[in-house]
Amino acid sequence: MEITEIGEFGLIERIRQIFTDSGGMLGIGDDCAVIPAGDRDWIVTTDMLLEDTHFLRNGITPYDLGWKSLAVNISDVAAMGGSPAASFLSIGIPEGVSVEYMDAFLRGYRDLARKWSVPLLGGDTTRAAGKMAINVGVLGYCPSGQAKLRSAALPGDGIYVTGTLGDSAAGLEVILGGETAAYPYLVGRHTRPEPRMEEGRILGSIREVHAMMDISDGIASDLNHILKASGVAAVIELNELPMSAELRGWSSEHGKMPEEMAVAGGEDYELLFTAAEGVVLPETIASTRIGTVSPGTGIRYLREGRSFDWSPSGFDHFRDEKEI
Repeated sequence: MEITEIGEFGLIERIRQIFTDSGGMLGIGDDCAVIPAGDRDWIVTTDMLLEDTHFLRNGITPYDLGWKSLAVNISDVAAMGGSPAASFLSIGIPEGVSVEYMDAFLRGYRDLARKWSVPLLGGDTTRAAGKMAINVGVLGYCPSGQAKLRSAALPGDGIYVTGTLGDSAAGLEVILGGETAAYPYLVGRHTRPEPRMEEGRILGSIREVHAMMDISDGIASDLNHILKASGVAAVIELNELPMSAELRGWSSEHGKMPEEMAVAGGEDYELLFTAAEGVVLPETIASTRIGTVSPGTGIRYLREGRSFDWSPSGFDHFRDEKEI
């Protein structure tokens, strides 16, 4: 049987079934592993970025690639309600990559690291055959027992997202279409994401906030992770999806459905979370309620209060050709 037949998440589930002993720690299944350590928990994440799968080397500056490589991992720490403490960078460098290119890459990585006080403590470098490969690990922490897990959503919870959705997916389309000068905001949302660290820390301290994760593969995929882990379903109101004026304008000009970008597009690196009915969120959290957790399974979409027959899917590394 080919891996494509079970997909990325089928493979993860098989790995989980083989490695059943976590030694009392929280392992596979959340944005980060959680390791208890007295009055705090250490949280650990790692992500791989492959050329022509997660990025086009001629479609992103080396500075932005360095920034993004760290950002996607810091975002995982934010999704657990934690704070990053250190990072580790391993990189496979193909022939033809100049010293100047790597200097710019490292400056982008360093500038985001300085912004959130995340020192680089080590890693590995090697020669790669053909394409660049980047792997980043981040060590973070949160108060003991406070990590926000995907498995904590409850029926009746509101479903919220920070920021706006779909900008990064549209930014990728802009890059592939050679229109970068016309849509700089969308391109920037794809090439230089801002991890929602402050929002994650605040949400992590609010007891009424239950499940949380970041949006890397689109809410059609990522929300399903929360629903499956929590044993619940969801109702999403498409009219409530927060979308930027830039996304709406680009979609109109290119005959696209902006809701599709917002739901099925990936790499927004906003926070997706559920919270108890009646929760009062601080004004500093720019978030939008987009739906409600319900008993059952799966996601039901509404438009103007009526069922909308639609089954969008997020990105799957083994079934979809490219993420970039």
